[in-house]
Amino acid sequence: PQPVKEASKDSGKSPSRVPLREAKVEKKIISIPGPYGNLEVEDMEFRYDYYLNLIKSKIDSRWDQPVAYKNPKQVLVEFIIRRNGMIDNIHVKESSGDFFFDQTALRAVRLSNPFPPLPRGYKEDFLRVKYRFIFGGEG
Repeated sequence: PQPVKEASKDSGKSPSRVPLREAKVEKKIISIPGPYGNLEVEDMEFRYDYYLNLIKSKIDSRWDQPVAYKNPKQVLVEFIIRRNGMIDNIHVKESSGDFFFDQTALRAVRLSNPFPPLPRGYKEDFLRVKYRFIFGGEG
């Protein structure tokens, strides 16, 4: 009788699967700080800082700071700006826990409507914007 050859370890088995790595997409976060909070945009293609400064300035001028609070407060408001400059989908992304404070932030964004149209060089139909309103409180 002929000797039986040992099967190699790889024969008869499917090749071992290498787990796919998630592609790490670096997000370009543009942040414009100011006295009332920070404006943020996550978009690799947006290169128009002047436009973000216009947005921030307009919102800041519409925000009536609420009554004095003893503790600091923050609320994150998210919205989109359509190609024609109209604001849409305004909502609180992260609440401060204080309904009145959150509403003053939403009101500032609503009163800023509309913004100038999006820059011509920007190819998307809308721009998603986040504004973190910050009130420092009284020591």
